[in-house]
Amino acid sequence: MAEQVCCTTCGSELTVPDSRGTRKCPVCGNTYVGEYAVKLAKVEVDRTAELKNNRQMLAMAMKHNDAKSICDFASSILQIIPEDYSANYCFAFGQYLHNNPGYLYEFLDTNKSLYTFEELDNVLTHLFGHSALSDRNKIEAYLESLKNIDTDSAIESYHHIYQKRRRQEDMYDMYPRDVFLSYHIDDQRIAERTVEVLEAEGYKCWAEYRNFNPDNRTNYKENINAAIASCRVFIVVSDEAAMMSPKVKAEMNTALALGKEKLEFKIDYSQPTNLFAGYFQGTWIDGTRFDNQAVRRLAVRIAELQKAVPVIPEPSRSALRQGAGSGDISEIERTAKDYCTKGDYESALKIYMRLAQSRPESFRAWLGIVCAMTKNYTDADETNHLQYLERAFRVADDAEKTIINNEYAPLKYKRQQLVDMYGRNSGSGYIKLGFGPENR
Repeated sequence: MAEQVCCTTCGSELTVPDSRGTRKCPVCGNTYVGEYAVKLAKVEVDRTAELKNNRQMLAMAMKHNDAKSICDFASSILQIIPEDYSANYCFAFGQYLHNNPGYLYEFLDTNKSLYTFEELDNVLTHLFGHSALSDRNKIEAYLESLKNIDTDSAIESYHHIYQKRRRQEDMYDMYPRDVFLSYHIDDQRIAERTVEVLEAEGYKCWAEYRNFNPDNRTNYKENINAAIASCRVFIVVSDEAAMMSPKVKAEMNTALALGKEKLEFKIDYSQPTNLFAGYFQGTWIDGTRFDNQAVRRLAVRIAELQKAVPVIPEPSRSALRQGAGSGDISEIERTAKDYCTKGDYESALKIYMRLAQSRPESFRAWLGIVCAMTKNYTDADETNHLQYLERAFRVADDAEKTIINNEYAPLKYKRQQLVDMYGRNSGSGYIKLGFGPENR
């Protein structure tokens, strides 16, 4: 006996001899679950056009990781077809993006909705590429629970993607490197080759095309600043496009504020702007005839700059936790303090930055950066130091937090006075920050 069904993808009304199992829609070419197509055909109000639109919008939202839209459009589909496999997954993933991973875990543990193999393939492809690497055991268990699939093949495919993503995550991790490479997007090919040659010469590099996590765009500026802070030498691949780039200029300002050693790798003959001429003091490494030899000349300059920075020896574990380190480390810290006392804050900042890169567990290193950037806790108008103050608190224990509060107290008082005088949103950008024990 013929049955009336509606395709759950395009909404086309169809007559089929048997609605059991899955069938291919002759109109849109997609496969649908017969049970759900029968239910959709029985809906009194025709919502097929709405369903089709919601699926299109949901696909777009998933492409852009738009958590709110994903949840909204998936919910709209589930109001029409509550058992829809793809929509249930998308809703769970949208909640996952909202930092509610329990929805996705529940989907993996309990979802028994019927699905077409096309739906399953789409969901697994997305799941393999976007789930947290730490959820590996849950995903493997889910694959083993699925029926009518080649489990071994599915797990093998997941392992292949997992290993590829794991290698990529290593690139995204923030750890001390030798070089931060700033460039205009039009020069990415040259940036890639520069990184390749520099790393062959033994220098660890950070470049946006490779080391920035595209899933973390909401924290773009914070991540770029952290990457610059973690590198010893700041290099600009310089040409007309780079000199006009707001992004490159912003990265240059950050490197300047952090006291980074800086080099200009000039790849064209354009006249330098006043900013570039002053920033690099009229000197550059010639890369106009771009080849491996030009990049090696750049590597020689990097080596010369690094030799000018004190080498920090390895301390013991107990000394590391105390924040100062062995006697050699204490001597380096005393040198930096002497620079601060004499007013040579740029030299002090370079030493503290190197100390923080080598000893990220040392609250003294991060606090030293704050001291140098704020000119011995006197410059209340300086705001870039706040991220390093936060890092100092993050690695400190309770006793060390008291030390931080005591040393930072004079500057905190000055900043608070300005907040009270001009307001939280004044032109100087002051914000009301509480770093006392009660806020920790």
